[in-house]
Amino acid sequence: MRKGFSLLFPICILALLSFSTCSTTKEDDTRLYEGSGLVAIGDSITMGIQDMGLVKDYQLKNFPYLIAEQLGIAEAFEQPYVSPPGFGSPPFETPLKYENGRIIANYIEGEIDRAALLQQILPLLENISLERPYDNLGVGGAWLHDIRHTTSYENSVSPDNFLFDFVLRNFNPDFGNTTVLEQAIELEPTIILLWIGNNDILRAVLEGGDPSQITDATEFRNEFTVLLSELRAGTEASIFMANIPGYLAFIHILDHIFQNNVPVLFDYETMQPINFGDEEVPLYIPLLTIEGSESDPVKYFNLYNIAGYIKEGLGIPAQQDLIEMGLVADESEAEILFNAIQAAMDAAGVTMGTGVGNPFTENLTITESEYDDIKIAVEVFNGIIQDLSSQFEIPLVDINYLWNPENEGAFSGYSGAFVLDDPENTVFSLDGVHPNNLGHAIIANAFIDKINEELQLGIPKLNPENFKGQYAP
Repeated sequence: MRKGFSLLFPICILALLSFSTCSTTKEDDTRLYEGSGLVAIGDSITMGIQDMGLVKDYQLKNFPYLIAEQLGIAEAFEQPYVSPPGFGSPPFETPLKYENGRIIANYIEGEIDRAALLQQILPLLENISLERPYDNLGVGGAWLHDIRHTTSYENSVSPDNFLFDFVLRNFNPDFGNTTVLEQAIELEPTIILLWIGNNDILRAVLEGGDPSQITDATEFRNEFTVLLSELRAGTEASIFMANIPGYLAFIHILDHIFQNNVPVLFDYETMQPINFGDEEVPLYIPLLTIEGSESDPVKYFNLYNIAGYIKEGLGIPAQQDLIEMGLVADESEAEILFNAIQAAMDAAGVTMGTGVGNPFTENLTITESEYDDIKIAVEVFNGIIQDLSSQFEIPLVDINYLWNPENEGAFSGYSGAFVLDDPENTVFSLDGVHPNNLGHAIIANAFIDKINEELQLGIPKLNPENFKGQYAP
């Protein structure tokens, strides 16, 4: 390892910010690869996923790249760039779009296997032949365990996560079947941005609040401890890590579709309930759900679980259901109302397919008690991260506080609302999970504040006003 590299950083940063070159003696430079000096380790947020997809425009606005720009090293900060139109997370073919106040989704037709998916994506990869690891090692869907153990889709925590192949590129034998951790160490970074652990809880949300999908707290502590120990042993980098944001940043809640605490038929593109009555006497049709009771009602749906509703009519009541709900008196009235439902669904772009009459299953809804379990898990994990921050003397960027709308100064004064409610000021992208350009600028500033404080630097901050209004007309 190159000795004294971190001691040179304050001098180098001044040179970088003045567009000069920072170098060391030839004898001192023993690295196999020359990276940017900045390495990011994380998941989909670090990677730059927005709008349920990935494309270069998003990657050039993710928070690690924005920090690299402020450091003056953006040209050396390499990422796995994806040419337009980019690709979406299945079932979406491309990232979501926002047009005229509506969310537009291009769905993949039929089932698609990994090989066919990669065949579509590979031509879009711009610098897959880069002869060194990427500086941005964020991998969408990565769990904490993945950072030290996963080398490809074959051993990822989430089954068949091809993004590990996309980022780690272990199909290249020169890379030696390495992990995110090993590639990060290989680059001998000066600064490491570490933000991992979100998916260790998020998966439970995406599976409808299933507590079995939350990583065991003891396992989480042990794995994180070893990760930090190996980063300390393997690099001389200054490490800056972030904690897990609150529930709003995990999945943006679709509270639009509830009437009197009951989820009802809605238009997916506007997220508004469909009124089958009139203004004076509205009539909303409840969605069919397996979960939900008076003592533990369904509290949330999320955007990841709507594909079946759009493509198959899942959750839409059949004629007999309308009678059992007490919305109509007999089969004749049920047929009239069902025809009205069919016309409204057609207008909303929802296919009245084989799912009609079939309820949303437990893994597609989140009840009040499941929601409480998720909030508790966030608190427990953040307590562990706080303990390790103190133990390893690693500065902590408190994203949990910044991303909680109940806290003063949350979102740096901008909005945590769903994009359809506040397209001008929201920090969230169309998928309601990932930050948009404004959100990434705010996160970048939070890291910059901590880096400046700890390293006594003067890295200039971003002006969030230059990033807002991404979806405004």
